[in-house]
Amino acid sequence: MLVVDGFMIHTLKQRRKYSGFRKYGPMIICFIATPLILAEPMRHILGDTGVWEWCGDNTQFPRVNQTWNSGCYSSSTEYLCELPCCILDTELEELYPGILDPASDRPANVTKIVDELASLFPNQTQAERIREGGKNAFPQLDLSLYGSAFYTNSTTPDEPVCSCQCTAHENIFHLSPIGWVFTVTLTYLGFIGLAIGSLWNADIISKLRKMRNEFKRLRRKNDGDLESPGVGSYTALSGPSENNFDAPSDGGCADGN
Repeated sequence: MLVVDGFMIHTLKQRRKYSGFRKYGPMIICFIATPLILAEPMRHILGDTGVWEWCGDNTQFPRVNQTWNSGCYSSSTEYLCELPCCILDTELEELYPGILDPASDRPANVTKIVDELASLFPNQTQAERIREGGKNAFPQLDLSLYGSAFYTNSTTPDEPVCSCQCTAHENIFHLSPIGWVFTVTLTYLGFIGLAIGSLWNADIISKLRKMRNEFKRLRRKNDGDLESPGVGSYTALSGPSENNFDAPSDGGCADGN
């Protein structure tokens, strides 16, 4: 994209006959298209580096034994998750030390975290169990209900393995709101802007008009060649006719000839 933008700057000298937006318009449109096209790759980078976490086994956008929750909408997750993020109790304790302790034994800072996690569960009964704490406070999953999604352990292929997944259908029909914004909207707006700026900079309308006029000229020329006499064609010769078309005997032509 830097090369494309540099080329747009370089070709400004070819547009010196214009002024204002007619001169700088193609360059400006390509400059605007650049961050739009790069938005989706940047989303990937921010997610991979942990700057903008996805919705899963983390403390920024947690999804504990759930397929999806309200907190996922502002995460970098590209797809709507229909597979749960399976987190073992040991992993929960690593993420949030003391979270499975009874409510009366929790530190004050953990109580706030528990309230935030409980609010992500729309089921009030489940949310209350999380606030009360203790073993199995969070929903327990039967991984066999999700087909072969969790059977990924080569050492025990017949046993499901708890892991944090999202979807087995990574396509346009399963995009999350963030996916629609970045993967579709920003990306395609950027490519449309890049196409408009590049074609405008190439003066494509004027060139197409010249092509149309040249095509019409060639058609007229070819049509004329077809109508003109060619080899083997017959052309009537001018000359005296066998019929008598002489001037009348009672007078000559009006001009005296």
